[in-house]
Order: sequence, then C-alpha cells, then structure tokens
Amino acid sequence: DKLYSGGKIMNDNIIPAMLSTLPGIIIAVVIVLVLAASMSTLSSLVLTSSSTLTLDVIVPAFKKRGKKIATEKKKIFILRLFIVFFVVEAVGFF
Repeated sequence: DKLYSGGKIMNDNIIPAMLSTLPGIIIAVVIVLVLAASMSTLSSLVLTSSSTLTLDVIVPAFKKRGKKIATEKKKIFILRLFIVFFVVEAVGFF
C-alpha cells in the first residue's frame, strides 16, 4: 500500500490516496475549493500589504519631509499602484 512504508504512515500520500477513491466531479470540486481559498488568501495579502505600505510607510515619509499627501484621492491612487505592483510581483513578471 502507498500509505505505509516500513510500517510508518507516509503523510504525503494521505490526500492523494483519499482523493483517488472519489468520483471525478468531487475531485474537481475539491480542486476548485482549494483554488478559491488560495485566491482569497492572496487577495487579502495584496490588500493588506498595499494598505500597510501606503498608510504606515509612504504617508509618514512624506510628512517627515514636510510634504503632505493632502487628499484621500492621492492616498487611494498610491494604494492602487501598490496593488498593481504586488499582483504583478505575485504573477512573477519581475
């Protein structure tokens, strides 16, 4: 059996062995659910990273130099730039 080697459970083979007994449609649903969870996690990471850099690094750096990012529109624009940067970075274009 692929689950055991030398009397010990092979942890890396548990999920593939479990999925191999399921019908194809259930395996497809499991794959879609895993991809959806991954996309949600990545989305949260991108938004959190962009917000943190904008509000905790960029805005204070401008204030320290005596410049002020006056409007919320400018902050949102910078935040969106960071979102694009992190998405491109995640896809691997850099």
